[in-house]
Amino acid sequence: MGTPGASQPHSHRKYVLAIIAALLIGLIVGGIIGFSFPIAADYTNLAGSVTLSNQFQGVPNLIMFNSTLYGNLTSTVLSDHSYVINLPIGDTYNVSIQWFNATATPSQMFGRCIPSQSTFTSDNQNATQDFSC
Repeated sequence: MGTPGASQPHSHRKYVLAIIAALLIGLIVGGIIGFSFPIAADYTNLAGSVTLSNQFQGVPNLIMFNSTLYGNLTSTVLSDHSYVINLPIGDTYNVSIQWFNATATPSQMFGRCIPSQSTFTSDNQNATQDFSC
């Protein structure tokens, strides 16, 4: 019987290089697939303006979008009567406008009305809608 000879050093270099090459190929293929099939946005960037008729004495300060899935979502109405809000796509929203009247009695300082178009639904990523009472 022979005695085992001195073993030669064993290198794992080729295995490490193979793993690195496989990872790089996976990242490249994954990137190509990811950019080829973009995911659609799941919200609507809604913008518009809010106006009140003369029967409502006040300045609109809040627009509310109420949904059965997402609850109350609100946006401040700016001094130029514009608003911007991101709404999740996939539901119909009941819209209402709140206003403030500094010259009214304390019980009538805040009011709320339902605009002539009282609902909003969108499946677009960007939408524009004006509301008025």
